[in-house]
Amino acid sequence: NMAVIGEFSSGKSSFINALLRDNLLETDVIQGTTVASTLIGYSPKKVLLTSGEGGRGKKTRTLESSAALAKLLQMYTSGENKEENTQYLEVGYPSDFLQQGICIIDTPGTNSLEQWHEDVTKQAIRERADACIILTSAEKPFPESFCRFLEDNLQDVLQTCVFVITKI
Repeated sequence: NMAVIGEFSSGKSSFINALLRDNLLETDVIQGTTVASTLIGYSPKKVLLTSGEGGRGKKTRTLESSAALAKLLQMYTSGENKEENTQYLEVGYPSDFLQQGICIIDTPGTNSLEQWHEDVTKQAIRERADACIILTSAEKPFPESFCRFLEDNLQDVLQTCVFVITKI
């Protein structure tokens, strides 16, 4: 399980889309495009599983097209479906990259206006990640707030992290 971590608008969703060779995740320059962590793993069909607190209220949907999956996923990751109280998302996706046994965890950006975005990212790191891809933008590499986030949350596991500079 490989978590993709970075400040908001650092290119996390664009990076994941590049790995998948598809525009599955919404990308935007505004803050808060992703507000829920999402585990993306291999499946021969396009599947979205939502789960509420404590694993209750699980819903699985199989979708025919990438566009339909992307649209539904965007509704959950943007927070539009808050009334369903979804705690986490899992996506099954037919990708050669994922078929190698890799799962990608898309996380909300750090240094957001909403502290709970960072809390969701911290939880994904602690409970689900085996390794982390740390993204930083060439436009403002390693702002102080991001360095503090890394020190507070990844200091013990930096040897399992890969650092990527985006927007070069």
